[in-house]
Amino acid sequence: LNAALAGTACRAILTSHDGVVVYATPVAPGEGRLMPIVTRVGVDLCEGAAGTSAPALASCTGEVCVVHGAEHFFSEVSAMYCAAAPIRDARGDIAAVLDLSSEGEMFRFDAASMVSLYATGIENRLLEAQSRQHVLLRFQASPAMLRTPLEGLAAVSGDGRVVWINASGASLLGCDRALRGDVECESLLGLNIESLLALAHEGRTQFHRVTSGLSLWMQAQLPDGVPARRVTVPAASAVV
Repeated sequence: LNAALAGTACRAILTSHDGVVVYATPVAPGEGRLMPIVTRVGVDLCEGAAGTSAPALASCTGEVCVVHGAEHFFSEVSAMYCAAAPIRDARGDIAAVLDLSSEGEMFRFDAASMVSLYATGIENRLLEAQSRQHVLLRFQASPAMLRTPLEGLAAVSGDGRVVWINASGASLLGCDRALRGDVECESLLGLNIESLLALAHEGRTQFHRVTSGLSLWMQAQLPDGVPARRVTVPAASAVV
């Protein structure tokens, strides 16, 4: 993201779920009046501390938000232009917010789409890191979109329950991302846990029709600690 923004006046800022800056693109000395302040690690950008801003709105609403100039409603920061997107964890809670900010210059590109794309990529990596004990399923209508921010992702426990699904995956399967109760992978994906493990052991992309009738390209990844040569189904306690 830093490389993509190198030719613009924008800086990338990552905040915690409650608005505290934890990372920001380096700012050169004298680069604006506010930018050196808002990009400093530890600065609180929540609405209570800094007024209306894209990071604060994204944290409160859970949606991609853009705030231009005087829309900040606080004259001291009316020179700022920002776009922010939330990053959710495996529980569905907002773990962080990614923001693009520019001081004194409007965006010359679709900042909302850009920040959403990169926030989704970060979120997908976080979801993978938090689910190494589960079978990880990747799926999309085109195999070229696998392992990109556009891929659908789902984690399945050893007893065949869908633990979580990302936004792209929920859209493809026509379900609510906030899964309620015990959702069996077979009822959602048309594949039971044995089939998912077989797919993971084969280590290749396969075309499969899900319960909605849509056919998708799928890849599956074994839980950590399960040897690739193993073909039997591990007990739930072995992978949970």
